[in-house]
Amino acid sequence: MAPNINSLPLEVFTMIFAPLSRSDLIALSLTSHKLRSAACTLLFKTIHLKVNLKSFARLQRIASHPVYSSHVRTILYDGRRLFDLGSKAFEEDLDGWVRRHACTGFGFQSVSLEKILVSRFTNEQLKVFHQNFLMHVQGQRHIKTRNNEKVMLVEAMRRLPGLTGVAYYTKRLEDYKTLEDFSLSEMSLVAQETLVEPFETCFVNENHFWSLFDAASSTTIGNLRTLKGSNLGFNAWARDAVKYEEQFKKLSTVENLELEYLYQRMAGEGVSVLSRFLGRCPSLRSLRISFHTLILTRLTIGDSTSANNLATIIPNDHCWKYLTHLSLQAISTTQVDLQGLLLKHAPTLHSLELRDILFLPSSPSSWVSVFHFMRRSLKLKTVKFGGALYNGREENWSISDDYKDDSLVFTKPCIRSQVEEYVTNRNHYFPFSPFLGGGSSSWGMEWQMRRWSTVGLMWDDMDGSWRYVVLN
Repeated sequence: MAPNINSLPLEVFTMIFAPLSRSDLIALSLTSHKLRSAACTLLFKTIHLKVNLKSFARLQRIASHPVYSSHVRTILYDGRRLFDLGSKAFEEDLDGWVRRHACTGFGFQSVSLEKILVSRFTNEQLKVFHQNFLMHVQGQRHIKTRNNEKVMLVEAMRRLPGLTGVAYYTKRLEDYKTLEDFSLSEMSLVAQETLVEPFETCFVNENHFWSLFDAASSTTIGNLRTLKGSNLGFNAWARDAVKYEEQFKKLSTVENLELEYLYQRMAGEGVSVLSRFLGRCPSLRSLRISFHTLILTRLTIGDSTSANNLATIIPNDHCWKYLTHLSLQAISTTQVDLQGLLLKHAPTLHSLELRDILFLPSSPSSWVSVFHFMRRSLKLKTVKFGGALYNGREENWSISDDYKDDSLVFTKPCIRSQVEEYVTNRNHYFPFSPFLGGGSSSWGMEWQMRRWSTVGLMWDDMDGSWRYVVLN
């Protein structure tokens, strides 16, 4: 008897449909009840929310739906907003709006390109964009007035029984566009209506993050498992955090926490409030802390203490007994503090990512000895090094994230993979083995470069995965 496709479990359909586009999932949802359930699981698992009333209204409709609401697991909140001139916004005529706002945020390299694009629209079309812009600005003001944002979030979240995670971010424009490859239909819905792409708001107001956290912690009692925030201006985040400290106790169920800040000098209450925040997360299984715009290669040794010190972020008395994954980026520390943190979590820690880590010059340190420590004392299954690993002296490594070199005639492992495999006990060979003849470490590294080719490892201009950087 031929098997009936409808007898397959719903989970199987969900896995099969996972790679499909949104339009394909919508089409599938119209074919049968079984396929509709599987498609809805993927269509409504993650809801994207933006700072405009239309987006909030869509969230309310999904939350009110008897079927769709049960599929929602995560809300992603994009905090970008249209630039608001305040009271002057509604006094600005069409010409002023065109000069100041039209076609901004699209990623063009120059104002002249923006003006050329504006010229492609008729005056009547620009009037419609202008009116839509003013309506969106008015909506933003309503959301941020008094407690409206939290009230609307709570109203929706209390009708989402499966909600377990929230994430806040401000999407960054990374690629410059040209007029040839520009298409308004590929921009956000807000941009399609207003001819303006919302801007990042980091360093200005991180209260969107806290409104999201406050609403989620008030409505998903015992269910909040994931909390994420990216491109956060640290000082603004910490300043607003003080007002929500009573809610920190709701962090006890959070298992996955990611906080990615744009680098600022940390001082005083800001440092301590982050530490207290982390201390209220006893159930953590995955933790990521990043200050990802701190570029260590631009720091001199004298400036190194301006980086963010691990000991102030995660004090010695912090320990998460379920932690399996740890990711740190743009952090300064001592070797003793880093190894102490890792050793405390050795029984459970299986995944580690270190990127842009600077050892403070005030204490002796060696990345080579850290790699030996990791192999000897930890039971890591995966490890990833990236960016810069510095000790401010002879070990100043610049590590490529995804290094590939198709020009090599013979396939040889790159240095980064050799180090990572050594740390995870998948390879007995260690690239930084002791060199002969004594001498300085820098002399030893030059000697290693000549030696490694004899053991199947290349370190020369063709291997960009792991480079030595000379500090000025």
